[in-house]
Formats: sequence, structure tokens, C-alpha cells
Amino acid sequence: TDAWLHRLEEQLQQNPGCMVGEIGLCKLARFVRTYAGGKTAALQLQRHVFAQQLTLAARYRRPVSVHCVQQHGILLDIFRDVASTTTNHNNNNDDEEQEKKD
Repeated sequence: TDAWLHRLEEQLQQNPGCMVGEIGLCKLARFVRTYAGGKTAALQLQRHVFAQQLTLAARYRRPVSVHCVQQHGILLDIFRDVASTTTNHNNNNDDEEQEKKD
């Protein structure tokens, strides 16, 4: 389940000075090597979780510390994807805030 994601978002909402923390992608992580579903499934899960964490950080405009081991191309792809989706989301929020002011 994504209960962890909901808890993280709650923490970001309740603590405006809080950063998301260290997040990353690592082909050599023990999790990847030992995941019961296999290496391919582990890497897919790792990428999915990373993208969710990065999306929250962007949405709440919070810093992250990113580490990456042997997945630089994937990292750049995720940065692009998150930037395009959160830019649209933030632009819509900015428009709504401007309408409230008018």
C-alpha cells in the first residue's frame, strides 16, 4: 500500500520547514539484490517510490538529497517526468491563488 506516502505528505503539510530527505536509485542496493520478486521488479519498485517522493518534494517545494548508483539515465528521465507534471500542477495552483486575490 501507499500508506507511507500518505504519512510523508502529512508530515510535509504539518512541518513547513521539513525536507523530504535522502532519496535515490541504486542498482547495487541490498534490496535490489535480495527482493523476492527479482531484480527487475525491485528496480521498478525503487523507481516508482523515488518518483513518488520526488513528486511530493516538488509539489511542496521541499529539498531532497539525491543519490544515484548506475541509474543516471533513469534518474534524468524521472526528473523530466516529475518536472513536467509538477510544473503543470503548480501552474494550476498559482492560477487558483491569483483568482482568489482578484
